[in-house]
Amino acid sequence: MEIKTLLQKTLEMGASDLHICANSPPLVRVDGEIKPMDFPALTPEDTRRLIYSLFTEKQRMEFEENKELDFSIHIPNLSRFRINVHYQKGNVEAAVRVVSLKIPTCEELGLPPIVKEFALKSRGLVI
Repeated sequence: MEIKTLLQKTLEMGASDLHICANSPPLVRVDGEIKPMDFPALTPEDTRRLIYSLFTEKQRMEFEENKELDFSIHIPNLSRFRINVHYQKGNVEAAVRVVSLKIPTCEELGLPPIVKEFALKSRGLVI
């Protein structure tokens, strides 16, 4: 199993987050609910290998020094992702947030028309 496979499946499922945790299958957040993916439980070695495959050498060194790291990546033809890597119970784990490449319109978000009017104002404070 490769990290790109997990990220692709995360997008296919319409998930906002991917959680890579030891002794658990990869988990995704879909519509606010955490669900296991259809993969076997990850060993601590699996989680370390998957997560370390995302690091540059500098990021690896920073993570090993500070025991946590926040960074983002862009995978061409896939998406952007914000990643928090940390230790949990002695294991390397990660929370990955999907960052959409497309900014949704007010209509797609279901916002009332007045919100668009406020957003287009050149000055002022909206409370």
